[in-house]
Amino acid sequence: MKTRRLEDKLNLIMPAKRLQLLSAFFILAALVVFAVVSIVNPGDQFSNIFFWRPDDRADTFMDFYNSVYDTMYGPYEHDVIYPPLCCLIFKLIGSFLPQSTYVKEWVARGGFRIRSFQEIQFSLLMFFAIFIILFVGCMQKPLNKRGYFEKMFITLAMFLSTPVMFALERGNIIIYSFVFLLMYFICYDDNRPWLREVGYICLALSAAIKLYPAIFGLILIRDKRIKEAIRTVIYGIVFTVGPFVFFGGIKAIQQMLSAIGKFKATENYGISFSNGVSFVLFGSTGYHRVLSIGGMIVAACLIAAVFMVGKKPENRWKLAAALSLSMLGLVENCGKYMIAFMIIPWLYFFFTERRLKIIDYVYAILMTVMLAPFPAGIFNDVRVYYDRNTMIICWSAIIMSVLLLADVLTEFVRNHKKEVKQEVSAS
Repeated sequence: MKTRRLEDKLNLIMPAKRLQLLSAFFILAALVVFAVVSIVNPGDQFSNIFFWRPDDRADTFMDFYNSVYDTMYGPYEHDVIYPPLCCLIFKLIGSFLPQSTYVKEWVARGGFRIRSFQEIQFSLLMFFAIFIILFVGCMQKPLNKRGYFEKMFITLAMFLSTPVMFALERGNIIIYSFVFLLMYFICYDDNRPWLREVGYICLALSAAIKLYPAIFGLILIRDKRIKEAIRTVIYGIVFTVGPFVFFGGIKAIQQMLSAIGKFKATENYGISFSNGVSFVLFGSTGYHRVLSIGGMIVAACLIAAVFMVGKKPENRWKLAAALSLSMLGLVENCGKYMIAFMIIPWLYFFFTERRLKIIDYVYAILMTVMLAPFPAGIFNDVRVYYDRNTMIICWSAIIMSVLLLADVLTEFVRNHKKEVKQEVSAS
């Protein structure tokens, strides 16, 4: 009874629409604090969040430059892990450069050789500009009940969130995987069949860029859209396997899979369940077989939870959250940009007007914390690759995963009991 009264008061003071604005305000406020702290301690805080390594300030945008460079020399011969659609895009960009640029022998991190060219710098500008246009356009649908200034305020908060800014700092193509996945959710329940089909194509494109978003196709199976799921798989095969013909066919597939295996076996320093637990237990990160298996088990549970989530519209965000969080168990070397996928559940958490429970306010806090750029400082005494900001994201994701699993399972059992009672009453 007391819980009910508390929830009533919270919904009166902070309904969903107001809570979303508060969350967006907090993200932007964190950025302002971050900027002020950076002025007081020049360089340290900025490098903490936005540089891959705090002591390497010359590496900005190098995911883009290195990818273009490697692709022009034959990507899968040099352990590139990107799917061929990405390589095809980077090959097109690389073709704008003078061919004399590539006469020298290939070297690791050769993007430094080409980043001073005006053609490649302009290509990077267009790479970002197209993403911004798509991103701002996509944000209109989940915010369609908002006024113009509220839409722009929330869109700005999401654009200046830690994962998006980190992805831009890296020049990583994950920004397109994210925006195509957002399009998939936007189109998913549209009344127009052709637009739903666009959504399936967007899911295939998202997976063709970063592979792991393919798990979002499970939502189609959950909703028994089997024909649509088959078509999406066909689109995925076309976009993911088809471009291999430009890079050596079956041999290139084998080389890419081998490169992915090598990458997974390297020293871990990214956002993941196993790294979060490793840091607390051992004071450092790195590959721990038991923790890696544990992370995969949690990921499997989150994926299974997708089939237990209730089918009410207000539960749609839980599907996006469970699958986005599961990536942190499936992929261990995740940069902070991986959390960009959590923007999707954040948006749909507030999309439907509903009465919020206490746990919903906890979810809102955790998602906000994951997206906010906290000026949290570096663990210089332990490890240069890890910082408090990374740990805050890791543990917010871990806590949210546990709560979400408990919440979904509890609701599933409760609904099952109701169904059993109704069947007994009916008989």
